[in-house]
Amino acid sequence: MTLLPLRCFSAWTDIARIGIWDPTRERGGILTMKNAAAAATLAEEAEAGRLFYIEIGGDGGFELAFCSEAELAPERLAAYSATDREFLLISQSGRLMVGGLEEFGEPERQTRSPENELQVEPGAYALRFLELKEAVRPDLLIERVGQADYAYLSKRRSDGPWGCLLWLTGAGLAIAGLWIWCIVAVLAAFWRGRHYARSVEADERYQRILSVCIELEDAYPDNLCVLRRLTEPHDVKGGSHALHA
Repeated sequence: MTLLPLRCFSAWTDIARIGIWDPTRERGGILTMKNAAAAATLAEEAEAGRLFYIEIGGDGGFELAFCSEAELAPERLAAYSATDREFLLISQSGRLMVGGLEEFGEPERQTRSPENELQVEPGAYALRFLELKEAVRPDLLIERVGQADYAYLSKRRSDGPWGCLLWLTGAGLAIAGLWIWCIVAVLAAFWRGRHYARSVEADERYQRILSVCIELEDAYPDNLCVLRRLTEPHDVKGGSHALHA
């Protein structure tokens, strides 16, 4: 069975939280509050269904995909671990913004782009957050390309870090004041990195396996939000989720 394509987003946060919300319901000034007050206000917004956010455990980028419950094929669902409950999320405008939670609390910090927005039918939704099981993509890759090609991919990828190690060695030698050896290490790292990049580009076997890896990453993203439209009275409550909690 061919899996339906997902709508995927890349977001960045510098307060370790990624949020989803109706951009017409943003609340400015939250991040100027003291930490406890800001946390309480964000929790209140989430509990009311005006916001859903994920505590990701650190600052940085985060990939998040979306689909409706009707689009969630059984074989895709089986690949994920789901939260133990659904979360209320209301979009009166039919738009959902995906981004760092600081953008909800300080809207002027946003970089508005259609790439950051998901279009939905206006109304209330039950959102369930799913995380991909660790063994899924390796198992599927072996199923698709075979054990020999999987071992070959692992071997080729293990060749790459040597260039990084040489860069780090060069940095350490520079700190120690051994400039001649530092230059040697940096030149070796440059040569190694360039040689590795050219070799994998010309490696048809590696590129064939890599294309399957990319296909599986698109079909089975690490994090998935499933939206279920609520058309009748419900008891779904808002809230937030801590990753790997």
